[in-house]
Order: sequence, then structure tokens, then C-alpha cells
Amino acid sequence: MELLNKEIFKEEMKKLKTIYNYNTTEEQMALYYLNLRNKFTDDIFPLVCKEIILRENFFPSVSTFIKKIPIELSQKAF
Repeated sequence: MELLNKEIFKEEMKKLKTIYNYNTTEEQMALYYLNLRNKFTDDIFPLVCKEIILRENFFPSVSTFIKKIPIELSQKAF
């Protein structure tokens, strides 16, 4: 069961790509989604993206997203 809605994922990633002026392929976004979809809820993912915008200097790797998972959610996602 996927916790993260694909449309919310796309919307938030579009914001990150715009802010960081970063271009991606469809294949790259598919891999990001594959690795993140079961680790975030629709409510948490936008908050994590905001945190990334405030604290990171470069477009985030998958591991950057995972490091920002709140402890309560990480226990449920794994």
C-alpha cells in the first residue's frame, strides 16, 4: 500500500525542481517515487519538502528525504 499519493509527490517535486533550478528525467522521478512512496504520508511529504527548501543548498537525494523523516513516521514506514 502506497502512503504517498503520486500527484502530491509530483507537485512537491516540481516545487523543488523550480527552486533548485534542477532538471530531471521521467526515469529519475520514477526512481525517486519508488524509493519514497512507502516512507511518507500525504501530510508529511510537503512538510519534509519545506524543510529541505529551508535547510539544503542543493537538489536533494533520496537519502536527504529519508533523513528528514520524523521519528514517529519512520517507525511506521519500515
